[in-house]
Amino acid sequence: MDEKDIEFLERNWKAVPLPVLAERFCLSPIELTSLLRRKGIVTDIQPIELEFISDNIDRMPASEIQDKLALTTTQFSQIVEKVLGKKRRKSLSEMSLSEATAKAKWLIEEKLQFDVDDFLPRRITNTHFSGNDLYDCIRFAEAEKKKDSLYRHFSAVTFIVCHTYPHKFRPFQFRHAKDNEYFKGIGGKKNLINAARWVIEKKMGHKPESLSVVYKSKYFLRSRDLQFFGIGSHWFRMYFSSRSEFISAILNEYKIVLSDVRGKTRELREIMTEAGRPPETCEVPGCYFDDEFGLDIHHTVPVSASNQVSVDINSAANLIALCPNHHRIAAQFNWRDLDLKNPGKWMGEILDFIREQEKRSEQEDSSDKQ
Repeated sequence: MDEKDIEFLERNWKAVPLPVLAERFCLSPIELTSLLRRKGIVTDIQPIELEFISDNIDRMPASEIQDKLALTTTQFSQIVEKVLGKKRRKSLSEMSLSEATAKAKWLIEEKLQFDVDDFLPRRITNTHFSGNDLYDCIRFAEAEKKKDSLYRHFSAVTFIVCHTYPHKFRPFQFRHAKDNEYFKGIGGKKNLINAARWVIEKKMGHKPESLSVVYKSKYFLRSRDLQFFGIGSHWFRMYFSSRSEFISAILNEYKIVLSDVRGKTRELREIMTEAGRPPETCEVPGCYFDDEFGLDIHHTVPVSASNQVSVDINSAANLIALCPNHHRIAAQFNWRDLDLKNPGKWMGEILDFIREQEKRSEQEDSSDKQ
C-alpha cells in the first residue's frame, strides 16, 4: 500500500463504510482498522473491533488480540473491562477447561496451522504454548492433570491436546511421554497390550477376525509402527524379551494361537549346539541313547503355552534333547509349576521329574512281579 492509498483512506474512512474500504484494498475490516490505527489515522475503537474482541477474548491470548488491533495493553484492558464488562483474569483458578481447550484449538489450527492428525502429538510442544502467550494454559493443565488417574502420568501438553480433541488421540502417542508411569508398575503390562490393540484396530485398521491370517505377514505391527504411536521397544522389552513375544501376548487377547511359534527342528538344534549342548545324545543322566541325526527336541514350556507366558519358547533354557522314551515321559510334566522368572532351573526340574517317573514305574513293575 503506497502513500496515495494511505491518503485516500485518511480522506474517506469517515465517509465510507469500513467494510467497503476494506474490500477495495482486499483486506478484512479488522486488518484495515489495525492499519489505520498504526498510521495514527484512527484512535477510537470501532464496532467491528468490539465484536472481534468479544468473539475471541476466551479463545485467543490477549497479546494476540492486542497485536491484531494495534492496541496497547492499557487500551485493551480498558475496553475489556469498561466496554465489554469483563475483567482480565487475575488468577489461574479462574480459567476453565473450555477456555483452555478453545485457546489450544486456536493455537494449533489457526496460529500454527498444524494438521490435526497423528503427526500432531509428535510436533506440538510446551514451547508452542509459551511462545504464543498461552503459558497459562499449560499451568492450568499441569494442575488439572494431577487430579486425573490417567493423565497424571503424562505431560500438560498431552492433557490439554487430548481434551481439545476428545477420542482423537491416546496420551502415550505424545513424545513427551517417555518417562511416564503408564506402562510401568501395576497394570503397566495390561496397559501396554491394550495400547497395542488400539493401534491394531483403530490405526492399522485390522479386523480382529482377520488377525489369524494378517499376523503372519512380516509387515504386521512392525516395531517402527509401534514406535510411531508411542509404543517404543523400551516399553515392551520391560515385559517381553522380543517383539515376537509381545505380539504373541497381544494375539492371546484375541484368543489366537500362533501356528509358527515352534522353530524348525534344524534351528532348535543349532540353538542347543550354540549353548554347548549338542543334541545328538539324550540329556537324561544315565541314558546313552544317541542318534547322529539328532534326537527329539522337547519344549519344557510347551509351544501351546506361548501366548500365556512372556518367555522365549525357543531359548536354549527351554529346550532339552530327549530320546523317544524320555520325551514321552517329559510330555506329562506340568510346566505351570515352574518358576518362570528363573529359566536356568527348568532343565533341572524336568530331569528330576523324569527320574521320579522312572523310579515310580520301576516300583510298580516290581510290585506287579511280586
